[in-house]
Amino acid sequence: MSDPILNADSRRFESRPRRVTIAFLLLFLCAASRLLLQTAVMPPYAGLDELYHAARLSFVAAEKRNPGSRERSIPSYLQRSLDGDPGSLPDFSTLGARWPQRVRSAPILLNNPVPKIIRPYSAPNYEAQQPSLYYSVAGPLADLIPERTSTSELRLWRLLSAVLAVVTVLAAGVIGHRFFGLFGVLAAALLVSLPTWLTLVSRASNDSICCAMIAA
Repeated sequence: MSDPILNADSRRFESRPRRVTIAFLLLFLCAASRLLLQTAVMPPYAGLDELYHAARLSFVAAEKRNPGSRERSIPSYLQRSLDGDPGSLPDFSTLGARWPQRVRSAPILLNNPVPKIIRPYSAPNYEAQQPSLYYSVAGPLADLIPERTSTSELRLWRLLSAVLAVVTVLAAGVIGHRFFGLFGVLAAALLVSLPTWLTLVSRASNDSICCAMIAA
């Protein structure tokens, strides 16, 4: 005759991996959906110095190399955004409080095509001092877009950032689970509740890959 206490302990042991799997699946769904939402609703170039990261990525996509720190490398179409040209995708970080007025007074040109030739470059880009790994990987991805626009390239680079941010959340969940069990997995979900962190890792920049590498 089997011992009911031993049987109950055995069932608990067998169900534990399933609970952990479900917890990580829910963590993945929570993080992915929140990060995708963030990348979709943020205005163009809203993430701090996002336009300058996009400028370096665009340079790498066109020139197949990274720029020097004193080399002119900001593409002309992005310089027009910085200058507030109404025919270019507006730069939210420059407009700031004037963003509502800009939206009311002129259209947001979501389908503004990126020119085949993005020269001349207007000025050196201070993001050129950053390590090259992220830009060398992410920049050429723009060539995968059939009809590239300022919006489509930004969405692509933001999507890559979101994927790397999900890696960060999952890695944090693994660390938390090692020390605190399922409560550690729940704590990792708190990352995607922090607005500043969401902005940091949802924009086109090298911050997501740094977070992912450190967490992993």
